[in-house]
Amino acid sequence: MNTIKEKLERCFALVLPLIPRSELPGASKSSIAEWDSLVMVNLLSLIEEEFGIQVPDGDLENFISFELILDYLKADSHDT
Repeated sequence: MNTIKEKLERCFALVLPLIPRSELPGASKSSIAEWDSLVMVNLLSLIEEEFGIQVPDGDLENFISFELILDYLKADSHDT
């Protein structure tokens, strides 16, 4: 069974393919130069599709790091 973290790592790996997978859990908008608005749109789209959710616009301000997105997804689910 894939955990939320594993699914999120796959989403990040697809939109940030040049970042080593081992570094993705520590990724943040401020630490990854490639993390621009286009990456964010693609990442959001993948997350919504992968997790079957619709992220409200008001929640996007917290989507600035892998860790914060993971926390958001865990709060929305009982899966770990």
